Amino acid sequence: MWPFIAAGYPTVESTALLLRELGHLPIRGIEIGFPFSDPIADGPVIQQAFSHALSSGVRVGQVLDAIAEARPHVRQPLIGMISASIVYRIGVPGFVDRAAKAGLDGLIVPDISLEEAPALAASLQQAGLKLAMLVAPTTPMDRSLRIAESAGGFLYYVSIQGTTGARDALPADLEKSVCDIRETTGMPVMVGFGISRAEHV
Repeated sequence: MWPFIAAGYPTVESTALLLRELGHLPIRGIEIGFPFSDPIADGPVIQQAFSHALSSGVRVGQVLDAIAEARPHVRQPLIGMISASIVYRIGVPGFVDRAAKAGLDGLIVPDISLEEAPALAASLQQAGLKLAMLVAPTTPMDRSLRIAESAGGFLYYVSIQGTTGARDALPADLEKSVCDIRETTGMPVMVGFGISRAEHV
């Protein structure tokens, strides 16, 4: 299980504290969402958290500082979820260097194009980080293979169409879809979106 936290909500200071506390739990890793003004499939809860963080003046550098503060106390992988526009605005080399120094293990960049992904993946790899790539239920298998070529660590399988958030039920064919992608690509698959109950896990 990989919990998701919205960085900067309710404060940057609480982000560092929350990461440290999560590090004591029997979880596989932690996904850290960088606040962004234009939602990328984010449901209302994450949108509200990001809006709060941004209106409070939270910036990328502060989030990275919070991660760096918590990193010595967290043994699990830390993965940043961030928009490509933020990475490109800062500049790929500069952002990757700062992310590595902060202690991130990888990134999920949900809006990066398949054409741009290899260059970012290579930059991350040079710094010892990995780029997890998204695969959706509507992704043809040949495209999934192309996505897997740039992916490192795992593929992030979007279980449902639409936005993030709790759902009462997940698709009936979810298990088969995940098994097919894992078998075809040879990569671990993490499932996201809609998971809200213990039986879903």
